[in-house]
Amino acid sequence: MNSLIDMYFRTGRKNSALNVFYQVLDKDNSSWNTVISGLAKEEDVSEVVNLFSSMLLAGFRPDHVTFSIIIRLCGATDGLLLGLQFCCFTYHLGYFHYDLVVNSLINMFSRCSLMDSADLLFVSHPSRNIILCNEMIAGYNLNGYGIKALQLFCSLIESDIEADEFTYSNVLGACQGIQHQDTGKQIHARVIKLGFDSCCSVCSSMINAYASFGSVTSCFKIFQDIRTLDLVSWGAMISAFLKLGFSSEALSFLNCLRDSGEKPDDVILSCALNACANIALLDQSTCIHAHTIKRGFGTHLCVASAIIDAYAKCGDIASSKKVFENISRDCIDAILFNTMITAFAHHGLIIEAIEIFEQMKYANLYPTQATFVAVIAACSHLGLVDQGRFVFESISNVYGMSPSKDNFACLVDLFARNGLLEKAKDVIESMPFEPWPSIWISLLSGCRSYANKELGELAAERILKLVPDNDSAYALMANVYAGDEKWKDAERMRIKMEMNRIQKACGYSIIST
Repeated sequence: MNSLIDMYFRTGRKNSALNVFYQVLDKDNSSWNTVISGLAKEEDVSEVVNLFSSMLLAGFRPDHVTFSIIIRLCGATDGLLLGLQFCCFTYHLGYFHYDLVVNSLINMFSRCSLMDSADLLFVSHPSRNIILCNEMIAGYNLNGYGIKALQLFCSLIESDIEADEFTYSNVLGACQGIQHQDTGKQIHARVIKLGFDSCCSVCSSMINAYASFGSVTSCFKIFQDIRTLDLVSWGAMISAFLKLGFSSEALSFLNCLRDSGEKPDDVILSCALNACANIALLDQSTCIHAHTIKRGFGTHLCVASAIIDAYAKCGDIASSKKVFENISRDCIDAILFNTMITAFAHHGLIIEAIEIFEQMKYANLYPTQATFVAVIAACSHLGLVDQGRFVFESISNVYGMSPSKDNFACLVDLFARNGLLEKAKDVIESMPFEPWPSIWISLLSGCRSYANKELGELAAERILKLVPDNDSAYALMANVYAGDEKWKDAERMRIKMEMNRIQKACGYSIIST
């Protein structure tokens, strides 16, 4: 009966699975665990907790498998407080040091950004196996500790613990960016040596790694060498094309995927919509939108967000708004609000963008850093200085978050764009980050608009100190001097550009037909 219940869950027939379960008279722990596992895969926390309570009331003692399933679910649904309660329960029943439970606890702590707790649990666990190490490597990657992930991988090799395909899939995730290119190539060589180069999950991770190195040729070569392609490998290649600016190729690969008989999932369709957005293909966006509805992905948040963004970037803000309004408020999240706020802001509909932010607050959704970037930028373009400053201050005062570099950049732009140049300078000099070129360029751009020669010279000096051949600094400063009718100084800046062989980068547009 347990196999039948599991089959029903795997084929999406939850009600049939539950009907069979409730008809079983001689239930055992395995029966309960099968149903709890099936419900956990659907991330239905309340049903899982209710079933767990029924298990206790029926006189069954949950085992380490039960707790492992539920704690992992708490991590997947950001239910840390509930997970900690189950953690205490495992300690009470003597399951706390079981490998399965420890693995799930590390997974939960990692997903809830508590890597110190995960570290402590990992170090204190008496036995160290490859599954436990894989959880830690995945957790380090998830939380941006790529160096620690690589260090743990090296210690595995030195300890003669045999790494598996999951290890290599995870550790390749730590090799992101050109600075890790040599390490990534060494791991790639080891993958080939050990015969994991035919494993789809490992190859997909290698494609992602080489995409971060900027090598689309290597990505395609790895993709071609995969013996049996699955959706993950197709998705990795389409994502690589998208990341490296080959949007047309990403869409071509979507067609190849369909021709191969595979059906794209929600992640691949999201990538395809992002590709349409990049090159403003409205008709293609509409076709993919129709396909997502046909496949039942239209209300998936990652897809809905990509649809809203694609329509907005293709110039059809009305369709973006319609998609947003048609999504049930019960399943909407902060990312979707962020996308709609940004879409309105890019179309100059600043009042509408701010109204969406207000709706977000009434929906009791917690804003992200991206939300604040979108809202402050919207205020900046409409000249709503006080409101933009209030939103910035609310990041720490109301939401208890630390403003990010992007938040500070938006605040500087808000002040500089609206003539409060001294305030913009004060923000740059007092923020808890080392100033970077683009934030000084925001100030310099404001100095050009408001003909402030003194601050303009300071900003240009700081930019050229950081990036000596920055063309924007020379061009903007020349315009500052020209605006102040300092024609000789303006000419001097242009002569300096010529002497240093610095050319102004020309802007250009591409219209896809």
